[in-house]
Amino acid sequence: MTDRYDPAHFRRIPTPGPVLRDSGAVLQLLEAVRDGQLHYWTFGLQHDHLCSLVVHAPDDPPSYMASSDKGDRPYAALAAAHLLEITTFVPVRLPTHEQRDEAFGLLRHAVAIGALAEWELGLRGGFICSRYRLPGPDGKTDWLASGSKSDRDWTSLVRAHASRLPKLLGIVGVPSPPPPAAAPAPMGPQPGSIDAW
Repeated sequence: MTDRYDPAHFRRIPTPGPVLRDSGAVLQLLEAVRDGQLHYWTFGLQHDHLCSLVVHAPDDPPSYMASSDKGDRPYAALAAAHLLEITTFVPVRLPTHEQRDEAFGLLRHAVAIGALAEWELGLRGGFICSRYRLPGPDGKTDWLASGSKSDRDWTSLVRAHASRLPKLLGIVGVPSPPPPAAAPAPMGPQPGSIDAW
């Protein structure tokens, strides 16, 4: 089994018609892309293993799963296994001493003031991830996952996710301060002026 996505050897392939018609997992993955819950999903081949490739958001690393046997084409089973893996989120509560960075405080404060409906850390498919949801009935959920299953650098993950928040909230930049007021014109004749003669 190829356990790592290799873009140089991955080739996208179309989903066969019977699989599209009969696999509930394939339909759920396609609907998730259509509804904006996933950025991208496809089947592919890598070293003759059937693969499923999911991208949650444009800046996220892909989530990859491959069949165990070369030449085997278990489309429906692979889609179902990948769907289960990517949708299973296991919340993680970090010890207080690991949450000292200001990015943790920023996201907690965003929840406290209602700019975010919720924010939490967890594991999804074995990758550490951060997710938050904007308020309202149609509030977008934004995920950011690490690119490596062995990564446990929660601080870097939270910093990166906090940096995406202004764009999601529609804050395009910090306003520039107004220019300083011009000094008032001096009163009376000034040295060097015609009036000084």
